[in-house]
Amino acid sequence: MNPRELINDLKSRINPAYSFQSGTESYERRLCVEAIESLIAERDMLKLLRDINLNEFADRAGCLVIECNPEVWGGRYAYAQKDRPLSKVSGFETREDATRYWLKDTFGIPAANAILDLINSAVNATGHDEKLKEAAKSALHYMRLHKYADQAWADDLEAAIRGCDT
Repeated sequence: MNPRELINDLKSRINPAYSFQSGTESYERRLCVEAIESLIAERDMLKLLRDINLNEFADRAGCLVIECNPEVWGGRYAYAQKDRPLSKVSGFETREDATRYWLKDTFGIPAANAILDLINSAVNATGHDEKLKEAAKSALHYMRLHKYADQAWADDLEAAIRGCDT
């Protein structure tokens, strides 16, 4: 059972009449579902951002980085927009310099710095799958403690957690 199936199963066991009353099983299940859903959403967003780097972002946004003759153009690289390929800005020693300058020229310095920070923080982010697993372990602990909890569901959850460890 994958995390989405587990969430759906847990949601099916929440009684709406008791889901906001502290101390009830429905309340505890709702909290577990919300925690796991938020961690899954965060993990999915980070995976999406982790898979993109500055060069890929620039390519998707319409930047062309072109290799030039440094003796003629003052640098090895230039950049242009895909919709205006004949208008180039040249004089960059590295592809990254050209891409960063394009980013600042296109979006402005504050927005460019925010984009760079976002890309860098996503690339450096780790441990979110561990947080998801910890949330699942908390849900399992809750299910094992309450004698009225569905132990078959808890067994499925425990198997899914073990599957994450291998």
